[in-house]
Amino acid sequence: MDAQWIWLDPGLHPQRQATRLYTTFDQRVPQGQRYTVAQFRRSLPLAKPLCRLLVAVSGDTAYRLTANGQYLCSGPATFGGDWLEMPRRMPWYGECCLWEGDGTDRVLLEATVRLGPLALCDISLGQGGFWLKADLLYQDGTRESLVTDGQWEARVLCAYAEEERYDGALPPSPWAPAVPIPLPRPVTLSPRPPRQETRVFPLGEEGLSLPPRTRKRFTVVFPRIYCGYPTLRADGPCQVTLQCFEKEPSNPHDNLSISLASPADSFRATVCHSVGGYLLEVENPSPHNSLTLFPGLVETCLPARQEGAFRCSDQGLEDVYRVCQWTLRICRQNLHLDSPKHQEPLACTGDYYIETLMTLGTYGDMGLAEFDLRRTAQMLEANDGRLFHTSYSLIWVQWLRDVYRFTGNLTLVRQCLPALRLLLRRFRSYLDQDCLLVNPPDYMFVDWLVVEGFSLHHPPKYLGQTVMNAFLHGALHNAAALFSLLGFSQEAQEAREWAAALAKACRARLYDEERGLFFDGEDTPSPQVTFYLPENPPRRHYSRHANVLAALYGLVEGEEAQALMRRTRESGLPEEQPYFMHFTLEALEKTGLFPEYGMEILRKWIPLARECPKGLKEGWFPPQPDYAFDYSHAWAGTPAYQLPVRLLGLELQEPAFRKIRLTPRLLGLEWAEIDLPTPYGLLHCSLAKGAPPKYRIPPEIQAETAQEILP
Repeated sequence: MDAQWIWLDPGLHPQRQATRLYTTFDQRVPQGQRYTVAQFRRSLPLAKPLCRLLVAVSGDTAYRLTANGQYLCSGPATFGGDWLEMPRRMPWYGECCLWEGDGTDRVLLEATVRLGPLALCDISLGQGGFWLKADLLYQDGTRESLVTDGQWEARVLCAYAEEERYDGALPPSPWAPAVPIPLPRPVTLSPRPPRQETRVFPLGEEGLSLPPRTRKRFTVVFPRIYCGYPTLRADGPCQVTLQCFEKEPSNPHDNLSISLASPADSFRATVCHSVGGYLLEVENPSPHNSLTLFPGLVETCLPARQEGAFRCSDQGLEDVYRVCQWTLRICRQNLHLDSPKHQEPLACTGDYYIETLMTLGTYGDMGLAEFDLRRTAQMLEANDGRLFHTSYSLIWVQWLRDVYRFTGNLTLVRQCLPALRLLLRRFRSYLDQDCLLVNPPDYMFVDWLVVEGFSLHHPPKYLGQTVMNAFLHGALHNAAALFSLLGFSQEAQEAREWAAALAKACRARLYDEERGLFFDGEDTPSPQVTFYLPENPPRRHYSRHANVLAALYGLVEGEEAQALMRRTRESGLPEEQPYFMHFTLEALEKTGLFPEYGMEILRKWIPLARECPKGLKEGWFPPQPDYAFDYSHAWAGTPAYQLPVRLLGLELQEPAFRKIRLTPRLLGLEWAEIDLPTPYGLLHCSLAKGAPPKYRIPPEIQAETAQEILP
């Protein structure tokens, strides 16, 4: 029995059928259509004891599913999207969840489905829909199926009147049969477990009190910044304006207008927010009764099977690790988020690559990274190897190779091979006769900085060319390694030869022998000028960024790379923001200079952790005067990876931690304790000055361990 997509009866609800496809590109809500939150239900009597219920489910645009009032899952796990408009043939994902039953003689499945994209990463099919297929296993071993069809009931939750307005005085529409709809989109199930939900009440049972006929403002502060759904309930009718903020009440974002009609009424937002607190303006209209309001939050994130830890003699570095780890937690949703405040599309690859490395040092589970890599590959395949951020599409190759190293998942590499070939073919078209990259559609993304009046988000050629060529050189070597893994030796050799020609061209045309530095790009005119590719002025500029990547990705090697990194650190050139500092720290480790510079750089995060221990600030300084940083942005969180991995001296000698080498070092600390997640459980290492290291390593790992701590 096949499940059908179902929706509200168009005869009863003609203005609640269609929606736009994206928030980023499609601002056109179909004429006459209304903001809609629908509810679906199906009650099934049970003639015998139920063992479990296995459910596959999806919806457009977002949904939450319960069984007998118990939360099962929310979604869908969309393909995430790009900043480029994506073809509609992309896969549509759903979730799989399990319910063990509660001894009842009836199963009531209920789903709340929001029609229309609100977050930047939301994707719609353009038509409301709900889809479910359930397998009921009884204790006697027999089975029964339950699917979405015309036997389901549906109604409109009219209280959700507009995107940011809830009016509890508006009753739901009457229940009516749901209608199967011609939505021929097959559902691909997400490999990830459902997100977990945790209720958070900052005020406990006390709530906020208002006398009769009173309007009052409140500030409610949460202990941390969460990714979650704001909730409200009260013991009487009231009108509330709710604004979320992360760190400062003076900098709120989002504005919800909520009218609760009775003590039985309650509000739960249909899109998640980044919440460090609420600004509430509450009116109690009752002439006689006092009012108590209970603001709350349903926090959501992926469950973690294990959790790493980092402790050391420097409290500031401990604080840095913790705030980075927490910020990663709230960004691990149905896809990696850059932050729960922005909720950008999956195309922000550089962010999610860094979050994957952070996961290595904190939670260890690479399942979300594998899923994101595959979805990004699907976007590359659908768009002929093109992503909006050109540099990020090259980082995708390194991301793929590193996740293979962490997991040994060769199937993932095979699945991504067509996308890899398309990506390399596209970048070949950007080269000149010397094999130098000269004509890409843009030079995005370098760093969150403004240099000489140009944003390094989308710089002109003279500020971005060397960075892009260095990323390409690294991508070619990573591609060669991936081709070799799969036995495509000819393609691996071609990638290495291309890389050699590219390095030669970079040295000949982008290196200043007199200064011993790469400059950022040629001053030749751009063949086309767009917002994302500004006109190229006749200038020459030097940065740390170009030289860091030249050393990291092998445009120079060995002693020359080390000397280049030393000149870069001591040059007085403008400093990198936390995002790009990840690549700096990687280059210092590669060139053997991490003990000299690494811990000094990592301590730059201590003021960020002290300024806001609730969540991670996005940068050291605003890239432009009018920019307001958020405090939940995981791209700045490389210390969660650098601190445990560098102190352990971890080297993966075989994929998936099957064989490792540990050469621990204290790097100026008095002591340190590290719990690092692995596929086989936590790896523990205790370090103290003047004592041999102590290890607890899962027996499945073949480990070569140093018996002394390096200086």
